[in-house]
Amino acid sequence: MRRLELVVIAILLLTSTGCGGGPFRAVHTGRDEGYLRFVGGRPGQTVYVDGVQRGSAEEFNGKPGILATTSGLRTIEVREGGQVVMRDQIFIGSGSTKTVDLP
Repeated sequence: MRRLELVVIAILLLTSTGCGGGPFRAVHTGRDEGYLRFVGGRPGQTVYVDGVQRGSAEEFNGKPGILATTSGLRTIEVREGGQVVMRDQIFIGSGSTKTVDLP
């Protein structure tokens, strides 16, 4: 009888604590990226994200191209002929698309 009581107590302890696995679970929500669309881009304008050249502003006008980047606070720069024509910090949420109007 004593052995049965110990087994029952052990089972109760294991089930009440999740069998020692803890309450931690990994949740995968897909890629953690957001998107940028540039409106009014002209030939010769180049897009930089956090100091890294990503391509032509015309290329990412949303028809059909958009620029995918990791979500978070990003520094966006557009250069034309070596001169910075636009610089801004933009928060890009995961899965969201931000539209940037160029001068």
